[in-house]
Amino acid sequence: MKNTKTSVAPAEAARRLHRLLFGQDIGVIMATKAFHGGGDISRAEPSPARFHRETPKYYIGEFMEGFGLLCVRFPKSGCRLLTEAEVATLEGSERGVVSALEGLATGKTVIRR
Repeated sequence: MKNTKTSVAPAEAARRLHRLLFGQDIGVIMATKAFHGGGDISRAEPSPARFHRETPKYYIGEFMEGFGLLCVRFPKSGCRLLTEAEVATLEGSERGVVSALEGLATGKTVIRR
């Protein structure tokens, strides 16, 4: 995926968004293509995803919004860096236990601004 706006490297995005992440996360990217278990859970629009492991072809982690599926494989060819504006938006959001519990009840995690 091409990104023509100012981009933020995955590790820098993780550093700036540390309060939204778990301790083991090493980067944050925008992803569309995603696979979990035996299925394709890709999204039409790029969504922020954190990752805790990386292989030559995949980032492995989870979407920051959604059902909370773990160990999702994001093909690097279907990912891009976050823009400066996207990082700024996420920096201004709050995500915590209440959001996770709301996610269990509603089927999606809420990111509050």
